[in-house]
Amino acid sequence: MAHVTSSRETILHDLKIENTRVADLLYDDFNAYQSSFDDRAEGSAHQDLRASFVSWFMIFAPEVFPPDLASEIGKSVQSAEEPSDYQSYGWHNTLHFRSGLFAYDGSPLWLTDALGNLAHHNSSLRRYVARTVAPVIRRIRGRCRDRRGIA
Repeated sequence: MAHVTSSRETILHDLKIENTRVADLLYDDFNAYQSSFDDRAEGSAHQDLRASFVSWFMIFAPEVFPPDLASEIGKSVQSAEEPSDYQSYGWHNTLHFRSGLFAYDGSPLWLTDALGNLAHHNSSLRRYVARTVAPVIRRIRGRCRDRRGIA
């Protein structure tokens, strides 16, 4: 799953990024996301911000994203599919991570739920899906057509 370029260390050095601080921040946000995943009272706005922040790094700064965290997020997203209410509640809670994982490792399977719900009957969910997929939209067409025939 690692999206590590051969020049990762060079990039980190040139950008003067303290990788351990970034990793700590990303782990903290992901852990906060996980600890309140089932707490609907907290609201999806907090979860959305956490997931959006973490996935931003997977999409736009993969050089600083910890590969083991990407693996952990992938496992978490897959385990979110297990509850019986996944089709009505859970599918949209992992969309930011799914877009991030798609950008990180290139697997179009991460986008199955998003692409399948772009025409959702609920207009709010359609807009939400479009917003979560927007950062990777240019990458979708070529990768998905090549690997799965989705686009």
